[in-house]
Amino acid sequence: MVNQYLQVFKNASELKRSYEFFTNPKTSFQRIVKSSHEQTAKRVNNLPLILSVGDKLFSI
Repeated sequence: MVNQYLQVFKNASELKRSYEFFTNPKTSFQRIVKSSHEQTAKRVNNLPLILSVGDKLFSI
């Protein structure tokens, strides 16, 4: 199983740091994507039509 993670991370140290980051109680998915959502909203604010694809299997 570790080999699968090492395909994403360069080494075990990166894997450990990412685990520490995501298990930190100050970290949440909402806080991580907040900036991206805000920037997307600014970019599309003046567009006449916006098409969005959704996935019912995953929701915030």
